[in-house]
Amino acid sequence: MHPEQIELNGHRFRRFLTRQQIAAIVERLAQQLRADYAGITPVCLIVLKGAFVFAADLLRAAGIPCRVETVRARSYGTAMHSSGRVEIQPPELPLAGADVLLIEDIVDSGLTLRELLGFLRRQQPASLRIVALLAKPSARELQPQPDYIGLEIPPLFVVGYGMDYAEHGRYLPDIYALEEPEQGNPARERTSFAVVDPSRTAE
Repeated sequence: MHPEQIELNGHRFRRFLTRQQIAAIVERLAQQLRADYAGITPVCLIVLKGAFVFAADLLRAAGIPCRVETVRARSYGTAMHSSGRVEIQPPELPLAGADVLLIEDIVDSGLTLRELLGFLRRQQPASLRIVALLAKPSARELQPQPDYIGLEIPPLFVVGYGMDYAEHGRYLPDIYALEEPEQGNPARERTSFAVVDPSRTAE
């Protein structure tokens, strides 16, 4: 069992979602995918690096025949804030005419996802859907909205379960949220939050 609190790179994080809560979210999403992709063999496009753990669990739980490909969308900036510039390393599989399911770890500002969607539409897939484990309130402004969202969370910085802070914390089986102000930035208020009950999230 991992601790309630951890420290990464000089910052304190507190557990936000346990592995059991994450597994329940993943299973609910898997059930939706099984229903919606019955008789369809999609190309499941995993956004690296953050979504690799989520995608592995989701695809095993869903058990749908699929082809798996990856795409890397690199957003430049600090470890916690994007500069607004996104670089996309495209997948090798041709996507024209394919039913594409984009697998994302978290939708924050939506900047990276908007760039990805623009790129993917130019590939002319037969269909394009998005599944995200987590989404922040700012993601509500994104058009189109992700088709499947595991859990909407407060505007917190989270790590674990594939997500990182400066490449630290991807290995953690639980998800942790930043609990303290950034060092050297006293203007940033201390973050307080309550653990979210995934069962209360709307489908």
